[in-house]
Amino acid sequence: VTGVSDNCTANPTVAFLSDVSDGQSNPEVITRTYRVDDLAGNSTTVTQTITVNDTQAPTANDLAPITTQCSAPAPDITVVTGEADNCGTPTVTFVNDTSDGKQNPETITRTYRVNDLAGNSTMVTQTITVRDTTNPTALCRAATIQLGTDGIAALDASLVDNGSSDTCGGISLSVSASSFTATRLGANTVTLTVTDGSSNIATCTAMVTVEDGIAPTASCQDITVELDTTGSATITTTDIDNGSFDNSGTVSLSLDRTGFGCSDVGQNTVTLTVTENSGNTASCTATVTVRETTAPLAIVTNSGPICQGSTLQLNEISGLGTSWSWTSNGNATFSNPDIQNPEVTNVSDGEEFTLTMALANGCAVTGTTTVFILELPVLETEGEQVFCTLENPTVSDLAASGDGTLRWYPEANSTTELESDVPLEDGTVYYGSLEDGNGCTSDRVAVTVRISMEGCDEFPDANRLGFSPNGDGVNDTFSISWLKNDYPNYAMSVYDRNGTLVYQGNISTPEWDGSADRGIILGDGKLPNGVYYYTIDFGDGITPPVQGIVYLNR
Repeated sequence: VTGVSDNCTANPTVAFLSDVSDGQSNPEVITRTYRVDDLAGNSTTVTQTITVNDTQAPTANDLAPITTQCSAPAPDITVVTGEADNCGTPTVTFVNDTSDGKQNPETITRTYRVNDLAGNSTMVTQTITVRDTTNPTALCRAATIQLGTDGIAALDASLVDNGSSDTCGGISLSVSASSFTATRLGANTVTLTVTDGSSNIATCTAMVTVEDGIAPTASCQDITVELDTTGSATITTTDIDNGSFDNSGTVSLSLDRTGFGCSDVGQNTVTLTVTENSGNTASCTATVTVRETTAPLAIVTNSGPICQGSTLQLNEISGLGTSWSWTSNGNATFSNPDIQNPEVTNVSDGEEFTLTMALANGCAVTGTTTVFILELPVLETEGEQVFCTLENPTVSDLAASGDGTLRWYPEANSTTELESDVPLEDGTVYYGSLEDGNGCTSDRVAVTVRISMEGCDEFPDANRLGFSPNGDGVNDTFSISWLKNDYPNYAMSVYDRNGTLVYQGNISTPEWDGSADRGIILGDGKLPNGVYYYTIDFGDGITPPVQGIVYLNR
């Protein structure tokens, strides 16, 4: 308070009375009152208006940037240091976090406010860099999965996860392989992949056992079979199977029986068992109807038809028998009725033979065969046959009749057939036999041969020649112009009507002049006029002999 004065008192006194605030803040108006007193007790009050206004912001230290893993730490006002204010102790509060919206790294700007009592404030920021460079933790466990009805076993990653985690939060799981078929039954190694939100990866392996707990489906069908020629029938699984299947895709089939015999004729029940790769089984039953064979089990033949009086051969040709018993409905005689292929004699035409045969499987079967007898051919001939000497008769000239091939033998029991060009001999007995188209041979018939001129009744006109041996130099000899040139080895014989040989000649002898050089020679040897007979053997081994008549006329 200045300028204090009083009229009576030299130094009046000043005393403070009070401060009265208007109750406001920043600004606050205070009315301050002083009293000035003189010695006489007189006083005067003096007021002063004081305006209190804090316009200076508080201060604080700058915050250092930090880098953290996974996420930013919680706001902490204690990180703000060095806060101060001219008017007192400021307070610190968290304002907000502002992200740049990116990931790994994410930059967060964290703001704190420093406030004084007058409401003045200062913002302090801190840069926080959030990174995730740490891989997650992968933990695996073994698992067992089952094939489904579609033949596929699906593996979810969670089945092999044993608590995999990440320090920064959530993870995603994947597994390889994740699908299995029947080809992967049993133990399989799979890989679990754990991925965190920042794409950091960790893996582990697990053993996955694939099982097939579903039994296969068995489907059967009934069949009918016929016993074969051995009295047996065999079936296979494919005969009974009617489309059995399994989710694994592959099955094996088996039957409780596959073979049937004579004792099984009729209906038989069989069981088809279906097994898949895991050993699961299913079964079904089917009826197998066994029929007797429609083919002959005993195949019986005979060697007939046979010629009358021949031996019959019976044959059982299947070769399936273990014992045999032959019978007939006639009077045939068996060489042995208890062998497979006996011989039989005294057989009648139409006689039936029956075989009862045992098979190795216990079946007894029968077979029949009928034999037919062929009649023997009949050879008809004359018991004595006469031939002309001049004809040089051979075996081919023997006369006989009948259907078949004629054969001649030198003896009754000979097996050597005479060739057709063998000359016949006078007084010899020849035996003829006739074989027909069935190979049956007639009884042999004996023929006695007589050879003489008596058999020479006529001679062919085509071979009649003549000559006149009268010494006139014309046709005086019996001459055949080409004979000496073409057949130098010829031989000629001339006979009179009585068959007497009167001349023999060849290339070295004179031609016949009508004289006799042998036999009965009369007078000068000249033969009388008449008919004479000649034969010529050409001597070349090819050309057959010829004969003819020659007229001698002097």
